[in-house]
Amino acid sequence: MTPARGRLFVGAVESEETMAGGRIALPVGVREQFARNQRVVSAVGAPAWCADPDCQRLHGSTEDGNLIHPTTVTVGDWVLLRSRCLQETIDPMVQCCHQDDVLAILSSV
Repeated sequence: MTPARGRLFVGAVESEETMAGGRIALPVGVREQFARNQRVVSAVGAPAWCADPDCQRLHGSTEDGNLIHPTTVTVGDWVLLRSRCLQETIDPMVQCCHQDDVLAILSSV
């Protein structure tokens, strides 16, 4: 499967059982709450088209002059996503979201 233009495929992350320093053991429910909006990027679609040249986002252009919104997200990045942005796919371990739903890149490969 390949994501459509402007989309990402993401999967769940496994969080640590202890906090930094190793002194506090976290129950499964708490770990799931911490990792609820955190995902690992498994595939990145082509950059999204830009319909409004006056928008405030970073722009790039294609060979034929169309404006695009380039993405800095790469496969393997651990990202923080906006709440309720995930869409199911045919694979239960993979969800789909828009590249604009990425709030932060928590760690890169």
